[in-house]
Amino acid sequence: MFLLVYYTGALDWTGIANGAGNLVSPGDAAQVHLWPIGGGQFQDANFGGLRIPLSWLQPKTAMTMSGATAVSIALFLGCTGKSAQLPLYVWLPDAMAGPTPVSALIHAATMVTAGVYLICRLSFVFVLSPPVMMIIAFTGALTALYAACIALVQNDIKKVLAYSTVSQLGFMFMGVGVGAFTAGFFHVFTHAFFKACLFLGAGSVIHSMHARIHDDDRAQDMRNMGDLRRYMPLTFGTFVASTLAIIGFPLTSGFFSKDEILTHALINTPVNPYADKLAARHIEVWAPPAWMGWMLWGMGILAATLTAFYMCRAVFMTFYGEKFRGWMIGRPSQLPKSLKGGAHAHDHDDDDDHHHEEDLSQPGPPPHESPRAITIPLLILATCANRRRVVQPGHDQDVQPPLRLLADGSLARAGVRRGGEGREIPRGAHAPVT
Repeated sequence: MFLLVYYTGALDWTGIANGAGNLVSPGDAAQVHLWPIGGGQFQDANFGGLRIPLSWLQPKTAMTMSGATAVSIALFLGCTGKSAQLPLYVWLPDAMAGPTPVSALIHAATMVTAGVYLICRLSFVFVLSPPVMMIIAFTGALTALYAACIALVQNDIKKVLAYSTVSQLGFMFMGVGVGAFTAGFFHVFTHAFFKACLFLGAGSVIHSMHARIHDDDRAQDMRNMGDLRRYMPLTFGTFVASTLAIIGFPLTSGFFSKDEILTHALINTPVNPYADKLAARHIEVWAPPAWMGWMLWGMGILAATLTAFYMCRAVFMTFYGEKFRGWMIGRPSQLPKSLKGGAHAHDHDDDDDHHHEEDLSQPGPPPHESPRAITIPLLILATCANRRRVVQPGHDQDVQPPLRLLADGSLARAGVRRGGEGREIPRGAHAPVT
């Protein structure tokens, strides 16, 4: 809005339309003014021997950027918040406080992947701006690595999966950022299956833990679990199967989607398709550095390694161990002195009446397998998570799979409207820069 007011003097449609010519570079409609705006009123500040450069805030000539870059960076900012990328990721782990079916369906499989879908659907716009593509790729790589590091130290089983979701979203952004739209969207599909299975598996474990522990925080704490594979064999099997998929174990769906992203991160380099035409018009064309591919690949490999570490940690803490550690929860001999006596009753003032009637001084009922309403969806999702052909049919056939048509076909079917007339772009081409 500041730029509009500065250049057009108004925020209404008429004023913007009348002064629209001031927003673009003279003689080149493809270049738009970018803040810092021109003027040169700012001077460098000097405090003793310390010099603070402020002149760059308002140089004598306005900086410019291509129209495709301006549109792409604005769209990417929305995708960053929607898909929980750095630095707008903090809402997603907090949203996991809801029921596990909600986390499985909305926060892992559908809603948070909308940003990735938008970039794939508008790929014909993003490919016109290699700088934005590099920003997307590095944002995704940093998010994947950063969230994986946080997941390493979480003890709440749902928090581990929440930060795992943020990390896997980073892999998707890294894929689409290097132009591998098919690989990025393929990971959206595979992630939907194995992450939904993991969240529902966590819900099955929490459901069983509540037979003994009625405190939500302690029922979700992996330090209070252990040896649950003896009591919950179906939940254990499906959880391990989905864990193998998310860590990229060979021949699982996650192996094919994640490794395809890492491969393209190493060999792909975003290039402006109209670099020659822009150079002929004396417009500076940005080129990605030579180390970009190796840097992205290395960050992706490290994030994938950390994924295997924290997911195996969650499996071992939850399902393995010498005994079920939940037997000790609630027994007076195991409580700190400050919690003995009346403190325990105070903690449960807000619980249901039947919780007060329990005698927590005695071992509670053993954990049990969840009912069929929980285990049947787990079996279906675990099967899909480890069957690549279920989620990407036709991958090894001569015909193009649906996912590839979604990403690459958008370039062929996109129409550019100019002067009220629509014009079809040939397959593999992009909108011309004029």
